[in-house]
Amino acid sequence: MKLRITVLIPAVLVVSALVGGALLFWQTMRAASGTIRQDALGQVKLDVTRLQNVLYNRLTEDNLQEARLNLSVTAMDPKIRTLLLADENDSVLLANRYLWESGPAAQVSTYDPVLAARVRGSNTASVAYDSNERNVLVGYYPVILKLEKGRGMPAKRIGVLYLEASIASELALARHEAIVRALVFSGIMLAASILVALLLHFLVSRRLARLTQAAQTLAAGDLQVRANVTGSDELAQVGAAFDEMVARIKDDVRRRQAVRQELRELNETLEQRVAERTALLGEAQRIGRIGNWSWDVASSRLLWSDEIYRIFGYEPGAMEPSYERFSATVHPDDLERVRRSEQAAFSQGQRHSIDHRILLPDGAIRWVHEEAIAILDKAGNAITLSGTVQDITDRKLIEENLLAAKVEAERANLAKSEFLSRMSHELRTPMNAILGFGQLLELEPLKADQADSVQEIMRAGRHLLELINEILDLASIEAGRLAISEAEVPLAALIEECLTLVRPLAVPKDIQLSVAGSCTGETVLADRTRLKQVLLNLLSNAVKYNRWQGAATLSCTRRDERVRISISDTGPGLTPEQQARLFTPFERLDTDQAAIEGTGIGLALSKRLVGLMHGEIGVDSEVGVGSTFWIEVPLATRHALLPAATPAAEVYQDASDSPERWTVLCIEDNPANLRLIERLLARRGDILLHRAGNGETGLEMARQTLPALILLDINLPEMDGYEVLRHLQAGEETRHIPVVAISANAMAKDMERAGKVGFADYLTKPLDVNRFMHVLDKLLDQAGVEMRETWHE
Repeated sequence: MKLRITVLIPAVLVVSALVGGALLFWQTMRAASGTIRQDALGQVKLDVTRLQNVLYNRLTEDNLQEARLNLSVTAMDPKIRTLLLADENDSVLLANRYLWESGPAAQVSTYDPVLAARVRGSNTASVAYDSNERNVLVGYYPVILKLEKGRGMPAKRIGVLYLEASIASELALARHEAIVRALVFSGIMLAASILVALLLHFLVSRRLARLTQAAQTLAAGDLQVRANVTGSDELAQVGAAFDEMVARIKDDVRRRQAVRQELRELNETLEQRVAERTALLGEAQRIGRIGNWSWDVASSRLLWSDEIYRIFGYEPGAMEPSYERFSATVHPDDLERVRRSEQAAFSQGQRHSIDHRILLPDGAIRWVHEEAIAILDKAGNAITLSGTVQDITDRKLIEENLLAAKVEAERANLAKSEFLSRMSHELRTPMNAILGFGQLLELEPLKADQADSVQEIMRAGRHLLELINEILDLASIEAGRLAISEAEVPLAALIEECLTLVRPLAVPKDIQLSVAGSCTGETVLADRTRLKQVLLNLLSNAVKYNRWQGAATLSCTRRDERVRISISDTGPGLTPEQQARLFTPFERLDTDQAAIEGTGIGLALSKRLVGLMHGEIGVDSEVGVGSTFWIEVPLATRHALLPAATPAAEVYQDASDSPERWTVLCIEDNPANLRLIERLLARRGDILLHRAGNGETGLEMARQTLPALILLDINLPEMDGYEVLRHLQAGEETRHIPVVAISANAMAKDMERAGKVGFADYLTKPLDVNRFMHVLDKLLDQAGVEMRETWHE
């Protein structure tokens, strides 16, 4: 059953009329009842008060007849049903019914002797409506009775005036008026309801019916429907809005159809692109040999991409992957490591990243790399582990090959170092004889042509020694064993020292050496020896590759926190191609310069040395004009004190005037080197030399002769110099003898090792005669002091 609002509104009005009438009746009765009760109570109080006064006066005069008359007049009020006066014994003195007089008050059924006694005792009235009959007012009022007795003695008594009044007639009249009012109100409301119902039917119901039918037609899908509601009221506006809504719905449907078509086309395009991207992803995974996976920890279920199947040796979808199957494929030696990595990912929130091996169904072994992230719940329990697996077998093979190549390269580098060390030894051994005997010849008085020959020998020997030193320095830099000792170096003194050494080279070609500007006051942070080596190389090149009567100029320029030292020449200059090859080891650029002495190592070595000192080296050149080689080194950050000047080389002069004769033992297997040492020691008249050709013989002679000094070659047959030294240090009688190492091994590591094991000094071949003699004097003087102290003791 349909609930229509046009019926509901009149029904509500009818119900409202009925309810309103009832409420009006109840409200009217309530107000009238209260007023009647209040008025009745006031009237009764007034009558009783008046009657109390009358009774008191009349009874005092014993005029019962007049008192009865007054009581009867009062009882004539239609509301009063019962009115009597009872004495202290509840006997009726007066009553509105004469038959009650002189009788007990209890004969009146509504009279309550107990309540009457309470009123007499308290001298307080009690007035209330009857609890059983709410329209009856019951009152007990105290009355003072004064009567004359026969003996003339007055007696004071208190009686009770009992009253029973009914307001039923007044209430009935009020009820009648209330009913009339309620009926009138309800009638008016009902008439209004009928009128509203008629208006709703004609003005609303029929038009709403049209709207409803139009809405149902629209709901059925007919977009041509119209409401056809005319007028200028709200329903007409609703009808117009409905028609506009239908029009908009038609437009919206057309748009939705167009959008749906577009979405369909986009979905088709998207599906095509997703398929293409999926194919590309699959192809990328296949090419990269990488696949993605996810492990549900609770169910032990694994999800694999197609490529993971292939990595593990299966066709895609050939079996249902699980954690147990995966564990079975892990190489037994790697399984525990894989599980520890997984547990760390779950317990510590780390990434699971590991390389391990797997076993394929055919027994082959592959290397894979796993990369995954763990997902935990709020309680920290593991949920999933998701990541990728990549086949890295080829990379592992490359790493193994690279490792093998590295080992081979290190072995080759070690072999090269050993070769250079051996070459240094083999070259320095004959150079020791050449330069040593040459230095001896320089000390002898010779003819002019003989002196020139000796100078040629010494020049060639020193050039060869320079070549050997440069090769060893370059090898040490490449091996990372060349140490740089940085300090504050004043440039002025160093440059003057270098120019002094190079000027003799410039004299034959009449080349003018000069300094442009002043380098005074500039202090740089560098290794003084290595910086001097670089400057000497650049200055000597500026002389060697210069033209006849040319010029070479050195200048200094401060550039921020650096100093640039430039050396310009007036040589033929260099092309850009030649400049690109300039700092390559053993590169001498032009074969037509083969007549110029050089090895092609100097510039390469200089570049490495400047780099180690945190500097730069470069060249600016123009063909036919000349070249400018420059280096930049850091400025010193604090004031530097001028270091003591390096002492110039001195020619050794035998100043020994000691009458003592010293025993010196020389252990050397090379006859030429032994003869050189003999010639050198012969220049002193206080040395007795003992010779030994191998380590065992040398040890025996040391124990027998107890020499003041032992000269020990490192590279001895059967027992090398280090082992000989260990035996000497182990002997009680030989441990105090100073031992000087003499070796062709001139690399820094050799010198460092010699100092650690306990050699008193280390001399390299070819021997520098002056240094050799100074070391000899120093150690023999120390031995003499110790000997004299022993004598005094």
